[in-house]
Amino acid sequence: MLLQNSPPPSGDPFAANELKAASVMYDAFRAMRTSPDMQWDIESWEEKLELHVEDTIGNARSTVQNLSGKHSRRVLLLSTKRELYDIVFQGIISFLECSNVPDAAAILEALQDVHNSLFDEFHVVIEKQEKEHQEHVQELHNEKAQTEGEMAELLQAASALEEELTAGALLRRSAPFWGALLP
Repeated sequence: MLLQNSPPPSGDPFAANELKAASVMYDAFRAMRTSPDMQWDIESWEEKLELHVEDTIGNARSTVQNLSGKHSRRVLLLSTKRELYDIVFQGIISFLECSNVPDAAAILEALQDVHNSLFDEFHVVIEKQEKEHQEHVQELHNEKAQTEGEMAELLQAASALEEELTAGALLRRSAPFWGALLP
């Protein structure tokens, strides 16, 4: 099968395990076609599956090149995993529509919609958190730079004050000498 022959993106062991798990899922789903009363075009579905897997993995490989943050890469991996399993979800819905219990397909389709909306919202939350994190890090860098500038000014003022105090102490020590010279 295509998934078993696909190398994981960037040698990631987690990705390799996910590809193996998806392969097992696809094979189990293919085994469902043995039911003789089903009027379902498994060959057409398998063609769509192969194209879907190729596109999904290809898109993930090209997208990962443009990502730098570990959170972004993790979101991509989870999104890819969802896309790989989603076609099986669609296949089961189609399979159930051809069965003696078409209401099961409607129920499963409703569950899939909820699942997809939850995942999409999760994706938005992660992206928002990453953006907020990056903004917070930038704020901390700005505060650090400002604090370092203020510290430099304080050190400069302290140095000037120390010089003035040293000069004042010298004047006080030399005052009797200068006083004796004055009329």
